Amino acid sequence: MKVIISPMGTITTKFGVHDATHKDHFHKGVDFACQEGAEIHSPADGIVQKIAHDNGLHEGLGNAVMIKTSDGYQLTFGHLSGLKVNSSTVIQHGDVIDIVTGK
Repeated sequence: MKVIISPMGTITTKFGVHDATHKDHFHKGVDFACQEGAEIHSPADGIVQKIAHDNGLHEGLGNAVMIKTSDGYQLTFGHLSGLKVNSSTVIQHGDVIDIVTGK
């Protein structure tokens, strides 16, 4: 899968085992920090599997969207403003998914 990473985004948490508060913790993704108001673009072709408001997908994510890519990866994006896509929306590489919010 070819992934687009915004030059404005910085990796804040990597995939894998972390020693969080003296307990081993496996982080299942990669977290990026970026400016509030930044557009989030789809890094691959796929379909929107789920959308959720106010932590409905995972605690701490706020408004979130889950995408299943055409090559089988599951991507989750959180802290979004208003969810510009709907469940079952077919998306293309580079499409705008939403805007980052500070929440």
